[in-house]
Amino acid sequence: MQFLDKPVRIDEQTWKKDVEPLVSISCITYNHEKFISDAIEGFLMQETTFPVEINIHEDASTDNTADIIREYEKKYPNVLFNVIYQTENQYSKKDGSIRRIQHGRARGKYYATCEGDDYWIDPQKLQKQVEFLELNNQYNLVCGGYKSINIHTNEDKIIIKNRQKNFADDVSGFEFSLEEMKYQWLTKTLTCLLRTESLKVYTSVEYKYNRDIHLFYHVVKSSKAYYLRSVLGVYRIHEGGINSMINNELNYVVSYQAYKELYLKNNDEFTRIKSLMTATNLFRFNVFNSNDFSFKENIQFIFHAIKLIREIKDVVLIVKVLTPERLKGRLRASIA
Repeated sequence: MQFLDKPVRIDEQTWKKDVEPLVSISCITYNHEKFISDAIEGFLMQETTFPVEINIHEDASTDNTADIIREYEKKYPNVLFNVIYQTENQYSKKDGSIRRIQHGRARGKYYATCEGDDYWIDPQKLQKQVEFLELNNQYNLVCGGYKSINIHTNEDKIIIKNRQKNFADDVSGFEFSLEEMKYQWLTKTLTCLLRTESLKVYTSVEYKYNRDIHLFYHVVKSSKAYYLRSVLGVYRIHEGGINSMINNELNYVVSYQAYKELYLKNNDEFTRIKSLMTATNLFRFNVFNSNDFSFKENIQFIFHAIKLIREIKDVVLIVKVLTPERLKGRLRASIA
């Protein structure tokens, strides 16, 4: 493996085309002509001491996304761009083929993810994450905080998580496991770097409702993970986002299906709690909002949650999830 004496921007590095990259960046993009430049600029601004390949999967966009990517390839012939320009959209097939393609062609020891409508803002993101994993072999994944921006309302929010318990010493970051992820989601895709070999613990064809949560569930289950308490990138909320602007009902349905399937296939404490919570969340949403489910179907959601109860605290959790936010606020106010 070749290394530089000090970190240098990727667009200023020169490597032989057959060099072995230490990091493979995976970028999936579709109709991101307004955003893809920010994503690529976020890759090029990374300051590293090691070679990085940029594996872009252009999923047959109908706008100018592909043309913009081609311009970057021409402008930076020294950069290790590897672009697949699809002529038929693969995401619409819902068979996990894009993920298998991206995983299968990654040559780096480490695998970073950032979709074409998101972007990195920390120029040391990759360098910091690689250095951490190089020094800590017991970890397979490192992720961190991010900024969320709604391009329609111009609202933005810095999201940096704390450990649920014993977080007084977590100034720079903290170790976490599935136990921590029962109650908060830590592995935001655009912030993650993982060991490429850890992708082998997960085969997307095992699942019908294939999501990022399946990958991160298996990776975190297989080893330790670490959360950096710093802002690594920007997550855009917009109408063209695969996940960011889907309606609430669909979001609850997708989560319910994914975690129910994870539980049925893995049957562990993490998937039990998440399946219980998502079933209860879907039932609560349908009670207070118009929906396309029959009365019988809605009852089945809460029955599914009830069947997963193992102890009293599970009942408490269901009651907490079912309680409307306004009532929770009144209760907190009366206690205070």
